[in-house]
Amino acid sequence: MKKMIFLTIALAVSTFARQTFAQTEASAEEKKNKVVMTIMDGGKAITAEINSVNISINRYEDNIDEEQASEVKSAVADTSNVKLPKTFSKRAPGISYLTIEAKSLSKEMMQVLAKIRNRFDGNITITDAATKKVVKSLKFKGGALYTYSDQLTSLTESYGYNSIGLSLSCKGLSIDGVDFN
Repeated sequence: MKKMIFLTIALAVSTFARQTFAQTEASAEEKKNKVVMTIMDGGKAITAEINSVNISINRYEDNIDEEQASEVKSAVADTSNVKLPKTFSKRAPGISYLTIEAKSLSKEMMQVLAKIRNRFDGNITITDAATKKVVKSLKFKGGALYTYSDQLTSLTESYGYNSIGLSLSCKGLSIDGVDFN
């Protein structure tokens, strides 16, 4: 009788532990945030769910005054006889890059990205999956495909990892309503 009670308790504990482990594993695979990218192409919105986005903003000085340029002195004597201009040409004020990792992209999205010299506007919205509250909102203007990479694997779905890496250069970027131009 004692063995029967012990086996019943052991079976109940084992079942409880298995269910708890399954729930923990399932919740670990849940995404905390939902990240969606939308691109406008000819008035049509094309969306893609993405895994992550990285923002990089690069700025350059607009111009160097003639006075500042003449103050730059070499540490060693210049024997090359090459004369540099005293002023430098005006460069673009800066550019923004979005590095995006997506699980997959629709054929429509790929067609927009594949066009050479194609510029498009879009946004990326990061939403908390539990509360449905927008965590961060990115809007970009004059976006163009800068780089594209695709990684595929033959492993099973639960262990495999397929991803697409994109880098978009943007002429204008707004993060949570703050413009970075």
